[in-house]
Amino acid sequence: MASLQIIWKRIETWFEQVNASKILHSLRSGATDAEIRQAESLLGILLPDEIKASYRIHNGSNGKELIGDHMQRVYHLYSSAEIIMDWQLQKSWMDEYREDEDISFDLNLSVRCCPNRGWWWHPKWIPLLVNQKGVRLCLDLAPGPAGQVGQIIALDFDAGDVCPPVVAISWQALLSAFVDDLEAGNYSLRENSLGQIFLS
Repeated sequence: MASLQIIWKRIETWFEQVNASKILHSLRSGATDAEIRQAESLLGILLPDEIKASYRIHNGSNGKELIGDHMQRVYHLYSSAEIIMDWQLQKSWMDEYREDEDISFDLNLSVRCCPNRGWWWHPKWIPLLVNQKGVRLCLDLAPGPAGQVGQIIALDFDAGDVCPPVVAISWQALLSAFVDDLEAGNYSLRENSLGQIFLS
């Protein structure tokens, strides 16, 4: 599989070739090592090398939905600060829920696909992408026995999934499949009535 630098360059080139430099500029410059270390400290985790490498290239998309998944749904790439903010929000809701329901919670427990769990979120599910419907693609650092650390899962609170589906085996695999789809013509740019350009 191509390196993340090559994958991101292919993504950037596609936007340039379709004369979408304005939307491409929504991709922020890379995070600093200090920002990445701060995120790891606040989240209480160590990010996989591929996530750190990717965020050193682009640290968010300024609210623009520029990244797609295998179902051609498009997502806003969180910045490191937005990852922390969303994660802290989910954690606060979970803490409140656990307190109200008197639920014990083992942070070391692999919880994916446990049908009897009394929670909908795990602190080792790190949100990286979100779409307009609130669906988040999360880095899964607490996979079940059939999964693998670093896979990407789709967290849709409205769907009520007991077992969030895996959408890619890794972040690099997700981006690689996305750029393949871009180059294959599976995405296009559209303009709404306000003159705003978006990926679909």
